[in-house]
Amino acid sequence: MQVLIVADDLTGALDSAVAFAVRGMRSCVLRHPAALATSDLSDVDVCAVSTGTRDGPEDAARGAIATVLAHFAGKLPDHVFKKVDSRLKGHVGLETGMLAEGAGRTRLLIAPAIPEMGRLVVGGRVTGMGVADPIDAGARFGDAVGEKLIPDIAGDADFEASLDRCEPRATLYVGARGLAAALARRLRPVSQARRTFRLSRPALFAIGSRDPITEAQVGRLLDACAPAFLAAGNGRFEAGVRLGDGLTVAKLTAGDHDIRADLAGARFADGLSDLIRQTPPATLLACGGETADALLKRLGADRLDIVDEILPGVPLAQTFVCGKKADIITKSGGFGDADTLVHLACAVEPVESVSMSIESRS
Repeated sequence: MQVLIVADDLTGALDSAVAFAVRGMRSCVLRHPAALATSDLSDVDVCAVSTGTRDGPEDAARGAIATVLAHFAGKLPDHVFKKVDSRLKGHVGLETGMLAEGAGRTRLLIAPAIPEMGRLVVGGRVTGMGVADPIDAGARFGDAVGEKLIPDIAGDADFEASLDRCEPRATLYVGARGLAAALARRLRPVSQARRTFRLSRPALFAIGSRDPITEAQVGRLLDACAPAFLAAGNGRFEAGVRLGDGLTVAKLTAGDHDIRADLAGARFADGLSDLIRQTPPATLLACGGETADALLKRLGADRLDIVDEILPGVPLAQTFVCGKKADIITKSGGFGDADTLVHLACAVEPVESVSMSIESRS
């Protein structure tokens, strides 16, 4: 193994690991740290582990990082990457500090920018798209011990210059998909040829995120493609609903009264897993890190092997669902342009109401 990625949510683990997969490096993602004990990693170049701790308590974050470090017992790959949310949500300082200390890394390269999304680092602060007030990166990582390098990042050349200043075995790489892509380019300068994708049906788009970006994407999808639509008010589906043989969109909606978001999400995952067992999809898209993790947990999927990147920032992986291999697509709730879901729907066979093709890394 050349690279270990530790992410605090599943979609983050996937969208950082896919940067290496598109350059021909064999990459997998484990849904939780305990899966390290049961997974054969001898066949991979890159392993990403999701701790699922972004929204949980500090104790859970400490325990998850400790489990990862205990598994490797000091025998870590040359490159260790701490995947963080580009807006620095969650326990980024705590988890980064523990990982750096346990891995023996004395320098932290902190570069959470994603220039392709218009999210930059300027003067040590995260700014740009989706950032109402600049975020002080130094303050968010204040508890982490070690030399902190927080360069201004506005494009790929800035990532490259930052990597030039780092020796891998002394450095913990801390960032999002932008830094992951830069490191992948350094390890494998030549990427794979662009591929055109067609996704098998039945297909299920499970939309658990309530991020405004995703809400707008769903609206565009329903207008453009008119798929079968299942609304889950407060996480509950109506009795008797089933998945169709084409594209079905299942959406977590607010319902008639407010309940806790975690309870609604759990109901949504329970209902979806029941529907999937009745009609296993050949293609499953899960939108929102918590939705993806909860759904795959209920379906018993602990490891995903990455195939490629179907759209920028949207990885395509495979795992077994109800005893059959299925394509798994994941998307973070706050990621993508207005037509991201439309483009993905157009890749599902057969294409009916619109005719477009998907090319990876286009």
